[in-house]
Amino acid sequence: MRSVGRYLMVLVSLIVIWQASVGMSQGVPSIWYEDLGAARRVAMETNRLLLVHFWAEWCRPCRQMEAEVFSRPDVLSALATNYVAVKINYDRAPNLVRDFRIESIPADVIVTPNGEILQKF
Repeated sequence: MRSVGRYLMVLVSLIVIWQASVGMSQGVPSIWYEDLGAARRVAMETNRLLLVHFWAEWCRPCRQMEAEVFSRPDVLSALATNYVAVKINYDRAPNLVRDFRIESIPADVIVTPNGEILQKF
């Protein structure tokens, strides 16, 4: 569990650091998209990055992230302000798993609306 805890801290830190680096203010929590294409269109229209979160129902660390990270008001605010957030079910999207080269979950990828991967963790 120590590695999960470290992963959670790194994720929260990266989101908060990225938020500070682009100078964005706090906002209202965003809606999680499940369709990457729709999320990309919104990201282009709103000039925001995409946070693509890969998860699975059977994944214990994924459930832990949901409960301990994605439920936090500061994280939700940072997501809503800076990102269009997308949850991709690992088991239902094998093509995206392959395209993003996801080897384990949970996995998060920060992507520009044009598809350029900026960060993968």
